[in-house]
Amino acid sequence: MKFELTDKQIEKFRQWRKDLEQRMLASDPGLDHLGIGSVYYGAAGGGYTFSFTPTGLGDCVSVQEAFSKEELNLTDYDTW
Repeated sequence: MKFELTDKQIEKFRQWRKDLEQRMLASDPGLDHLGIGSVYYGAAGGGYTFSFTPTGLGDCVSVQEAFSKEELNLTDYDTW
């Protein structure tokens, strides 16, 4: 089975990630180990976990950030 994000979901994720990382860096500047203005997740990355759950109506999609454990529901109910 193949899971994909729509352009709408990608844009929603990018905005959420930007806002989340700004809040995280404001509270802990040490998360920016490289001095590039974003949270450093190590050489392999892995800062975000995407979950896809197929249902009879459509796919439920969520993403969770590794340090804060904040989660965003990306499910596009308009496609159901």
